[in-house]
Amino acid sequence: MTFPLHFFLSFWRRLTNTPQRRLALALSLGIIVLMTLHGSILIARQQRDLRDQMQQHGLAVARSLAAFGGSAVLENLFIVQEALTSDQLDPRILRVLVTDTDHMIMASSDLRQIGDSLTDPTFKQAAARGVETVLEERDATGQEQLVIVEPLLAKSGEIVGLSAPRKLTGWIRVDLSMRAAQKEMLRTLWQQIFVTMGLVVLAVLLVRVPVRRLAQALQEREAQYRQIFEAATDGIWLTDAEHRTTLVNARMAEMLGYSPAEMTGLPFVAFVDEPDGAVTRSHLEHCRGGEAGQCDVKFLHKNGSLVSTILSTKPMRDQGGGYTGFLAMVTDITERKRLETELRQSQKMEAIGKLAGGIAHDFNNILTVILGQSERLLSKLSPDDPMRAKLTSISTVSQRAATLTHQLLAYSRKQVLQPRIVNFNDMVAGIEDMLRRLIGEHIALNIACDPRAGLIKADSSQINQVLLNLSINARDAMPQGGAL
Repeated sequence: MTFPLHFFLSFWRRLTNTPQRRLALALSLGIIVLMTLHGSILIARQQRDLRDQMQQHGLAVARSLAAFGGSAVLENLFIVQEALTSDQLDPRILRVLVTDTDHMIMASSDLRQIGDSLTDPTFKQAAARGVETVLEERDATGQEQLVIVEPLLAKSGEIVGLSAPRKLTGWIRVDLSMRAAQKEMLRTLWQQIFVTMGLVVLAVLLVRVPVRRLAQALQEREAQYRQIFEAATDGIWLTDAEHRTTLVNARMAEMLGYSPAEMTGLPFVAFVDEPDGAVTRSHLEHCRGGEAGQCDVKFLHKNGSLVSTILSTKPMRDQGGGYTGFLAMVTDITERKRLETELRQSQKMEAIGKLAGGIAHDFNNILTVILGQSERLLSKLSPDDPMRAKLTSISTVSQRAATLTHQLLAYSRKQVLQPRIVNFNDMVAGIEDMLRRLIGEHIALNIACDPRAGLIKADSSQINQVLLNLSINARDAMPQGGAL
């Protein structure tokens, strides 16, 4: 029992393992059911019509004999017997019997039965009713037949029951074969089987090509959507009605450092940074109410870092309008946020540079006066004048202050370019103190100048600006300290 059942289940799975086969099977079963109903109705109608024809034919034979009258039939049994045994008798008639009131056979289409007594209880019951009767019974071989029982009267008139036995001289029995009806039924049944098989084959052929094309088109469309889904530069996130993750694309999983399998089944808010949790939950509740929206959300990366994103959500609903979850598009803006921070810092530094440039410009004007007056006074003093050392100190300090203002002006880019032949090693040595103050004490500054380096033609302020930028970038790259 197990093997046939297993074989049937295996065959059924193979028969229904593709949409094309399922559709062909459904159409075939529908055709078989419809043709079965049609065949049943057609066969039943044919059987009814054939039975009616046989019945009318049998009644016509019985009535034609009864029309002669009982006395005429009994007095001319030889003529009746000759007619019953002639070759012109309808082949559908199995036999015709003429009996007397005691059910003894007086004439028959079968000579061997003459003189026998009919003991058939069905015939006796029909004869007892005394009226024309149509019966259905089976013969000794099991074949279905139609039996006509017709009263044989001595003269014209109808008899009901046996109220006037003197007028009843006997009975006429006509047995008709239903084999023709059975053959017609079988012929119709085979016709229906062949037509059904033809329609099933036609349905399978008609379904095979278009369904295969449709299935191929659906597979290609699904592959296209899958490719778009996986190739999207933004993260795509699908959840169920309880906001548990059902599907994410590769970009979304990569953005948070997980695999799609690790994220599947976990709540959406489990990946949200705690400070943004309340805002995110409120946003999702609005989404459940049918509102599409957008908000900034920080997610937690698998390594613990924060990922700044723009979250765009749209509610998903089934055909009945029920909420089934949401579709989210997640755009990573972490790099953009960093660049915005750097831009703001750069703008601050530019503002500071402009301020420093303005101060340096004004201070340079003051130093110009101090240096000019110091030089003029020194030219008037004798070498051994005690005030000369003090004025020399003032002039030296003023020169250093002028150098500092020149550097500030170069940083603010307000100084006019003055390219000239300079020694690069001397320029590096001159800006060393400023670089040490700029990069801080947590970074060691090591300067190694090649004494064989040649001269260059450049604007010293621009060279200083290059060295400042390189040093600032190095400082920002070593927040924990290091060596430059």
